[in-house]
Amino acid sequence: MNHLEWTAEMRRLLEVRNRTQRAEALLELAEQSRKHAKKAISGWHEQQALGLAAALFEDTGKLDDAARNFERLAKLHRTELVYHGQAIVFALARAALLRFRLGQVKPAKVLAREALKIFGDYPTINPFIEEVLSEWRERAE
Repeated sequence: MNHLEWTAEMRRLLEVRNRTQRAEALLELAEQSRKHAKKAISGWHEQQALGLAAALFEDTGKLDDAARNFERLAKLHRTELVYHGQAIVFALARAALLRFRLGQVKPAKVLAREALKIFGDYPTINPFIEEVLSEWRERAE
């Protein structure tokens, strides 16, 4: 499965009217994506090649080339780090809110604490953080 096929399937699934069936189909798409990701070339492969090239430039005394390529590598990692930092805050906050709704206060607070800690490093507009704080305040012991 390539990106175009994945996008077409995602669009098709978004049209499924029954939300439960849509959710189950999306889980299947996620599983297919995981399996295909193991076979695909990705940003990870680019990063490995770039890092090795930079190290080899360093070993051969081409320090400016080494520095430039380590800087490129750092920029790639920084971009992914920010994206994943913000994405994990979103996922943790949503999970915490659902645990609060289920009345599972202790696991909700564990998730909320982690979301808030990471949010401090990767702030972004996230409507769920205020909701997590509100739920936490309501359950203050």
